[in-house]
This record gives sequence, structure tokens and C-alpha cells, in this order.
Amino acid sequence: MPLSEQRFGFFCPDFEYRQKYHRCVDKGINDIIKNGLLFRYMQKFLDINRAFVLQFTFFKELLMTKTFMPKKKDIERKWFIVDAQDKVLGRLATRIAIILRGKHKPEFTPYIDCGDGVIVINASKIRVTGKKMSDKVYITYSGYPGGQKRKTLDDMMKRDPTKVIRQAVKRMISDTPLGRDMLKKLKIYPGVEHEHMAQNPQELKV
Repeated sequence: MPLSEQRFGFFCPDFEYRQKYHRCVDKGINDIIKNGLLFRYMQKFLDINRAFVLQFTFFKELLMTKTFMPKKKDIERKWFIVDAQDKVLGRLATRIAIILRGKHKPEFTPYIDCGDGVIVINASKIRVTGKKMSDKVYITYSGYPGGQKRKTLDDMMKRDPTKVIRQAVKRMISDTPLGRDMLKKLKIYPGVEHEHMAQNPQELKV
């Protein structure tokens, strides 16, 4: 049963008048407003105040649109490439995390991986502000006595610069199965060369 029938069909026993009203609904909301048919229809059987309230309620229901909730099959993925040379580590990681999560898209949904892929080149040439190269410390602990290891950012950059960016981005994404899936779309390379030309990546400015 159509919405118009459910809400207002019982007011009017006149079959012909009701049919005109439903044809008007089928033609569209603009024709209803233009013709004023709904208001005259309710005025015939109700007092003017109640007719106005019911008309407002009906138009509100017609004009309300349902929220679009995308599914996995609706997601279109792109790939972006970022040159990390002379980029500040924190600001770069923030921008990458936004792209991986898909928060730059209007159809962003928190419980779906709707983000795009990101390729980072020149990871060995990032910069940090202040004295973070020597003061910033990464601590790992094996769980056994004496199993704590401490490395400065400078040591990490010499050993594996890709791990520095990956860890910074990882800590900006939730540590859940969904977050781990998002992180798989992040490809980091210490130099200029990469293996993703087939993805036709677009340049991303940070």
C-alpha cells in the first residue's frame, strides 16, 4: 500500500477524488505543491489547523531521503603516490592514514574498508622537527627479563626507514582486523623506484 494511501486514504470516501490525489503523488512532489490538491483534499474533511499539520508531516516524509550505506562491492579504489622527500614524518603519516581509511570520500563508512592505496617513495629522506632524531626512542619488549630494547629514530632510519613510516601510520589506525586490512594497502619504498606502475597511481600532495 502506498504511503499516501496509508496516511490519508481513509479520510476521503470519494474514490474519484482519491484517484486524482494519487495520480498527483505519482507525478511528483512539485505537482502536489503547485496544485495544492493535498491541502484542499484534507480541508474538505478536517479543520484548517489539523489539515496544515498533516500536510507538513506528509511533505516531510516525502522529502526525507534515506542514508546511503555502501557495501564492499560499491567501493571504487584508487592508488596514490607520495614523495616523502623533505616531508615531516607526522604530517605525512596523518595524510596517509586519512587516505587509507577513506575519510576523504563522501561515502566513508567506519565499519567498511573504503580507503585507497598509497605508495610512498623516498622514505629514507623524510625529516622531523626539533631534536627528534636523537630524542625520539622506540621501545620493544620481548616479555622476558632483560628483553627490553631501545632504539632512537636515527638508528631506525639507518636500519629500515620504511618501518618508521609504517609504524607512524599504524598507530593512527585502529588495531583491529579492519585496521590491518587497511594497512595492507600501504606500500613504502626507501628510494624512487617502486613496483606499482600498473595501478596508474595519482600524485598526492601533502
